[in-house]
Amino acid sequence: MVTIYDIAKKLNINASTVSRAMTKPEMVSAKTRKRVLEAAEELGYLPNMIASQLRSQESSVIALISLEPAWSWYTDMVLNGAEDRVKELGYSMIALSDKTRSYVESIKFCEQMRFAGVILFSTAIGYNREPIETNIPIVYINRKNVDSEIVLPDEAYGIQLAFDYLVSMGHSKIGMLSGSNLSIHSQMRYHAYESLMKEKNYPIVSKWCGETHDWSKQETYEIACRILDQDEKPTALLVGDDMMCTQVYKAAQERKLIVGKDLSVIGYNDDDRAEYMLPALTTVQFPLYEMGKQAVEMLVSILRGLPYEKNVVVRGKLIIRESVGHI
Repeated sequence: MVTIYDIAKKLNINASTVSRAMTKPEMVSAKTRKRVLEAAEELGYLPNMIASQLRSQESSVIALISLEPAWSWYTDMVLNGAEDRVKELGYSMIALSDKTRSYVESIKFCEQMRFAGVILFSTAIGYNREPIETNIPIVYINRKNVDSEIVLPDEAYGIQLAFDYLVSMGHSKIGMLSGSNLSIHSQMRYHAYESLMKEKNYPIVSKWCGETHDWSKQETYEIACRILDQDEKPTALLVGDDMMCTQVYKAAQERKLIVGKDLSVIGYNDDDRAEYMLPALTTVQFPLYEMGKQAVEMLVSILRGLPYEKNVVVRGKLIIRESVGHI
C-alpha cells in the first residue's frame, strides 16, 4: 500500500509536509499542495480515512472530481469552497482528477469505495464527453449536457455589474475584448455586453471590440493595439479575462496611456494576479469558491433527504480597485 512516505520520497520532501498538505492545507503553500495531490493521485495513494469507510455501512466521504488536466488557481478555488463547507457539515472530502483516469472510471472508483456522493466539476462551462450511469449521487459544476443537479455561474449578472459601474463613472464609449470564441463563457459575456449597450442606446463600435481564438497573450496584445490605435478610442474596455488585461495594460503603456485615467479597464475572474497589477485591476469575481460551497450544500441535502434547488446559479461580485476612472 502506498503511504505518505512514498509520496514524500517521490517529491523529496518531509512526510510531515505531505501530511499537512492532506489534512491542513492552509499550513502549506498552494504550489506544494498541488505537487502533493498530483503525486498522490499518480501513485494511487489511499488515505486511511477512505479505508475506514469501507468498514462502515454509512460513508461520510464526498469525492470532488476535477475534469481539468492539472490543478491550478481555478481548481483550487472550487476545492477550497467545497472543502470549507464539507467540514462545516461534518463530512470529509477527497479530490481526484481526470489526469490519470477518466471521470467515468473515477465515478466507478467512488462507487467501489462506497463514498457518499460525488461533485464533478470543470472550471469552464462544457459538456461531458461520455454518458454517466451510476447509483451514486452526483452534483455537477459547469456542465451543460446533464439532466441532473447543476451549479452554474451567472455570467450576464457579472457583465451587468461591470457595465453599470462604468456607466456610473460616466463612460458610454465602451469596447469589449472577449476571450476565446470557442468558450461558452466568452459568448455569454459578449452577448450580455451587446444587450446592455443596446438598452442604453450606446454605439457598439466593431473597431472597439475583438475576440481571441485561444486566449493567447500575443493575440490579445495585437487586438488591444488595434483598438487603441483608432483615431477615436473607447474610454473604457471590458475584458473577458484578467490575464488578457495584462496585455491591454502593455498596449496602453506603450501608447503613453495611463490606465485608470486615459483608459479604464475592467477584467473578469479576480484571479491571483489582479490585485498586484499596476494599477490594481477592477474586475468581476468568477464565483468558483461559492460554486464549490453550493455544490456541497446541494449534495448534502440530497444525502439527508432535505429540499433543495436542482439548478443553482451563483453570482459573483464586482471587486473595485484602481483601473477605472471618472470621465
